[in-house]
Amino acid sequence: MVRAGSHNQALQLFRENPCQLPASSVTYNVLIRGFCNASDLDAAFSLLREMDVEGMQCNDRTTSIILQGLCRCGRVAQALEHFDASLELAHAQPDVVSYTTLINGLCKLGRVDAAFDLFRKMVAAGGCRPNAFTYNALVDGLCKQDRLDAARAVITEARKRDFAPDVVTYNTLMAALFQLGRVDEALATFTQMTEEGYVPTLVSFNAIITGLCRARRLADALEVFNEMIDRDFHPNLVTYSVVIDGLCKSDQLDEAQQLLDRMVSEGCRPDLVAYTPLVLGFSAAGRLDSALGLLRRMVSQGCIPDVVTYTVVIDKLCKVGRVDDAHEIFRELVANKCSPNVVTYSALIGGYCRASRVDEGGKVMREMACRPNVVTYNTMIWGLSMVDRNEEAYGMFREMSECGFVPDARTYRGLKRALRMIDQPPHVLTGA
Repeated sequence: MVRAGSHNQALQLFRENPCQLPASSVTYNVLIRGFCNASDLDAAFSLLREMDVEGMQCNDRTTSIILQGLCRCGRVAQALEHFDASLELAHAQPDVVSYTTLINGLCKLGRVDAAFDLFRKMVAAGGCRPNAFTYNALVDGLCKQDRLDAARAVITEARKRDFAPDVVTYNTLMAALFQLGRVDEALATFTQMTEEGYVPTLVSFNAIITGLCRARRLADALEVFNEMIDRDFHPNLVTYSVVIDGLCKSDQLDEAQQLLDRMVSEGCRPDLVAYTPLVLGFSAAGRLDSALGLLRRMVSQGCIPDVVTYTVVIDKLCKVGRVDDAHEIFRELVANKCSPNVVTYSALIGGYCRASRVDEGGKVMREMACRPNVVTYNTMIWGLSMVDRNEEAYGMFREMSECGFVPDARTYRGLKRALRMIDQPPHVLTGA
């Protein structure tokens, strides 16, 4: 029942105890684990206190379960307190799981030095040897802080204790080296891993492909991608998304589109991360119908674009005079409960002003769900002055100043003609 997530029902059955079976630490441990896995630590500690009332000793297994539950919820300080309290019990002998749980929890919080202190305490205590999980937790923590020399020192120490690094260790090192731009070292680490007889995993290949794409070595990344497939590894969402992004950044949009279609045909459903580079790429290349087609495809599959993606498409449509299409996308954005920001509004207003449809631009501005900025006002001032509505342009400038916005060079350029036509001197820009 507990494994199936029915911990509350299991507790109820335990309370009813229809078979009149005596409670044991094993039973309590199972229940405590269930509540810890459900992040219900209050119930877990209630059972722990109940054990004490019943005169039942908490064993090392109980301690490990509680520590895992606390660390999983980010309550590492409380886990350390519980661990220290357990050490004061005469029967307590913390096992490698307890130590490793705390070391891993500290590393994930960035408290790597504290994790090392606990590691040294563990080694000094004797009777509890670190295992591969312990070393990998330390290596991961150090790599996340870019302390690669220290990470390598941990691996060297592990070897001295007859613990060879495993594929997880190598994957962690590779990812860190790629993150720091040390691409050749990362590739050498991969070679070393395979030479030592370790079989690369999908995580290994994803780390390499991601690192190579970030380094703009797309040809090498595609070579690794094809090698991965030749080895009967199936690319996952991460793999496809990274390669699609790399292709888009290299202006290989048709190839990226083909890979997206292949991804779908192989049963891997694209998400926002996979779609977005293509939408942005098509927009930047002026292939707006392709971008719009992808947007509609995304929405039809329940993958709602974010405000940045929508805004880029709206802006590009406006700049090529397709303001009605842009407004249709804007309405879709709102209908999909994606909140437009000031950049979105300013882009749409700019589209209307370029088309000399300033009344519609003004209507969009009045209906903004957020505060306009200098760009918004500058756009309207420019649009009004271009259609000789100079008094309104000057009024927009006054409103802008009254709202606390400081005019800039673009404000002056937009208002210069209007000021001349309504016989206002240019110094009003600074005197408002």
